[in-house]
Amino acid sequence: MSATRRLVQGALLGAGVIGAAVAATPDRGPGRWMRRATARIAKDARYVASAVPGFTYRISGAHPDPDAGDDVVAERVRARLGLITAHLGIPPMTVHSIDHIVVIEGAVPRRRDALHLERAAMAVRGVRGVESHVHEDDTLLRSEAAASIVIPSLALAELCEAAGDAGARDERAAVHAVLCAFTDRLPAAARMELASHLPADVRALIAPARHHGARMAPPRTVAELVLAVLAIDGRADAVATDDAYAVTAAVITTLRGLVPEATAEMVTALPRELADLWMSGEHVTS
Repeated sequence: MSATRRLVQGALLGAGVIGAAVAATPDRGPGRWMRRATARIAKDARYVASAVPGFTYRISGAHPDPDAGDDVVAERVRARLGLITAHLGIPPMTVHSIDHIVVIEGAVPRRRDALHLERAAMAVRGVRGVESHVHEDDTLLRSEAAASIVIPSLALAELCEAAGDAGARDERAAVHAVLCAFTDRLPAAARMELASHLPADVRALIAPARHHGARMAPPRTVAELVLAVLAIDGRADAVATDDAYAVTAAVITTLRGLVPEATAEMVTALPRELADLWMSGEHVTS
């Protein structure tokens, strides 16, 4: 067994032993303090476990190839961001690379955490640009019990139901991917008009992507929109390729029903194919 592996396993085992001992203590006075300290130790242990392989790679004098393929670039970014998400104690980001432009998606408790992730991704060797769909989710700051009772708005519930009926495997993640891809096509004024008619939990899902470095062209056709949805979804696999068009059309049609006041401005702002999709939920060609 290598020294690196022993170090990682020792850190995790130590945190586990301490956690098991503290679990038996009362949740008051010294016991409460010990629980908090243990949570911090466990968090630091996970960070060490994530950081050690990269550290040993760097001190060995190795350097990544800047001309590596997209799969390799995505894996590099995934590893780099994994250090940050492990330290924050949040789920890992979804990472996908297209022509060395990296698309990242996920949720963070604070905006500054999103900016930290974006800068870290942009600094990875071989990355030409970053398209970030990382959004804030304040439930990550709450206790597990409190987060479990958050009730979605009626609008978000309808969008999720539409995505699920169309075949989405993860309804909320699918809605996020479709809304991000679709609203990224809109001018700022049209996007703001759309957002003004929606509740806060849906507005959080249509925040425009943040771009760093090179960027992909926004979709102008239905086919490009569906590809953008799949790119944002990436490894999350909330939307199967075969169901991507149906899920995209269902979410956009439902969205139109929620914001009839914005219909005229949306039709004016969208390219022909996407305007047809907005109005009818179908791909209409000339």
